[in-house]
Amino acid sequence: MKTRKFFLLFSFALFSLVILISLGITRFIQESKSSGSFGTVSAVSAALISELRNGNAVLEESFQTSNQEWRFLGSSEYDRVISELHKSHNLDAPRGWEPSMRLLDLWGNQYEIGYRGLGGQVYEAIVVSKGPDGILHTKDDVSRGIMTWSNKSNKRE
Repeated sequence: MKTRKFFLLFSFALFSLVILISLGITRFIQESKSSGSFGTVSAVSAALISELRNGNAVLEESFQTSNQEWRFLGSSEYDRVISELHKSHNLDAPRGWEPSMRLLDLWGNQYEIGYRGLGGQVYEAIVVSKGPDGILHTKDDVSRGIMTWSNKSNKRE
């Protein structure tokens, strides 16, 4: 009887340990993906704001609006913007990514690039990974934050 009790307790403890290790590995993988996505979000954000502040005409075409509502790029605009950024910046893309492919986060979702006008040729932009749930505006989103730029100094006469 003691042997059976010991065996049941040992089995339960072993099962609990396996569950805890599995949960830890899953959490580690999710945190690694978040960290990797943050690297790409940061690189794309820095490249985007650098090009917009320097008056990149190709990008300015996509990012002009007087509307104060956030607008997110559609698929074709997104591909064009990423392609333009990749020409002169390292986007810290995941291993295996090629410029002919759509840049996706580590959960297989397209990064979201949003922008809005604030008036007076001042604009804001944001780059976001939707995280593991694939839904924008939830607590697992990965972003570097909102960036602001002005086209006043870039106006060509």
